[in-house]
Amino acid sequence: MTEREYETWFDENLKGIESLRSKNDHSPFLNIPRPFHRKSWLIVNITLLSICLIGSYILGYLENAYPNWNLLWFSNALLNLSIGLAASLVILTFSNHRERNIAFYSDVIPLLKQRYDKLKTAHSEYMLKIDRARHAKDYVDCFNAWHIQSNTAMVIIGFFEYLRKSFPYTPKCFKGVDFDLELEREKILNLNNTVFSEYNDLKIISDETINECINSLFINDKLLILIEELIEELESELFVIKYGSSILAKKNTSV
Repeated sequence: MTEREYETWFDENLKGIESLRSKNDHSPFLNIPRPFHRKSWLIVNITLLSICLIGSYILGYLENAYPNWNLLWFSNALLNLSIGLAASLVILTFSNHRERNIAFYSDVIPLLKQRYDKLKTAHSEYMLKIDRARHAKDYVDCFNAWHIQSNTAMVIIGFFEYLRKSFPYTPKCFKGVDFDLELEREKILNLNNTVFSEYNDLKIISDETINECINSLFINDKLLILIEELIEELESELFVIKYGSSILAKKNTSV
């Protein structure tokens, strides 16, 4: 594969994938909303209603103790107005927050799937070629396959870092993830230097180095699995926001 062919392949499969090391000021992942919690909004509404009822009771008690028609009229008017404004504000905020979540997930899930498909294709396409080239003693193909795979790994690691930092909360599938991605990146870079050194000096790549290269690329599989789980989690979240968890539970039960 020539440098021009590689650049064309890279543009088709990996160009435009976000990372913390590149500028992506217009990426939709920068506008990830906080998750929509139906129960939290229900608690807010009940709390607000309770406050209004208690306030109404107190005002009624004071008016009964100190009768004043004007005070009663204005108190009732202000109370009704306060309740109406509070209810309108809560409904407006609730609706805006809900619709923003729905719109965001509806737009980003297909985009995330597209990113995932590109990364998975790029990873799978040349992964087996490293080992096949090694057995065939074709170190040119082995060198080219590793060059592509190592760059693909850098893009996958960068994209995962970008996603993890962009979310204003920790997705369930990301909890407990203890990968030291900087260490994984450094390991691949060191192996890249070793491969270049062996190939340029000896025109071969040792079996030990190739095995280390293949093992280092397992991080791609782990991160791609997490990205796939993230897509499923966001799809589930979108379904719950639209239709409620009870419907989702019935759907899962019937499958």
